This record gives sequence, C-alpha cells and structure tokens, in this order.
Amino acid sequence: MSYTVKLQHTDIRPNGKIRVRRRFPKELQEEIGATQFQITLKNNEGAKLQIEYEAVMREFDGIVLEAQERQSGSNSLSPMARWQDALLRAEPERA
Repeated sequence: MSYTVKLQHTDIRPNGKIRVRRRFPKELQEEIGATQFQITLKNNEGAKLQIEYEAVMREFDGIVLEAQERQSGSNSLSPMARWQDALLRAEPERA
C-alpha cells in the first residue's frame, strides 16, 4: 500500500524536477533583496526528498529570521539561542 503526500510550496517542472518556491514577506523583500525564494530539489521521491525538503524549509526560515533581526536592529534571541542557531548554520549539509 502506498500513499501520496502533497508538499507545500512545491510544483513539478516540465523536466520532472520538483521546485520549492516561496515568497518572502513584503516587509522583508527590500532587506533580503529578492521577492521570492526558489530551489530545485535534487531528489524526486522517497525519504531523501523529505529530508531535502525539510532542509530547504529551514534555510528559508533562517533567511527570514536573519532579515527580521537586521531590520529590527536588535537581537531578540537570548545569547544561548543565538549560539545554538550559529551551530546549526555551521553544521554541514546532510543529504
């Protein structure tokens, strides 16, 4: 038995590849320098697709969080949270 899961913010390109595409919040578009975030995934099915999709979503969230911090001019995160965030960003990709 199999089932199909629809991943949010994705579409299938004519060449069969899956693309993740999200718009940045309007108030951050000028800070980021782009209106949307889009990446073509390397995997097309299975667990590797899910892992890659989750990594791309974390990357998007990180870009938005950094832009919000730069725009506000202050770090709303505690020093411990900033340290953990820096460790996650420094960790090499596992895909």
